[in-house]
Amino acid sequence: MIAPFSTSEVVADAFELALTTRVLDIRASPYDLRGLGFKPIPIETRVGREESVARSQRARMLAEYQRLAS
Repeated sequence: MIAPFSTSEVVADAFELALTTRVLDIRASPYDLRGLGFKPIPIETRVGREESVARSQRARMLAEYQRLAS
């Protein structure tokens, strides 16, 4: 658990990252969820994989966890 050892800003960022990651997972799923407002990411194509990687930036959270672990 990161909450007691980090700032509230980092905790809020972690929550936002979790939400963003879940939406990314939904968009990259094999199901057509356009009716629910989720534009698909075609991960079977190079462009789709690049979009998926670009949207899943986790560097800040990883840096904070590494700082706490050291």
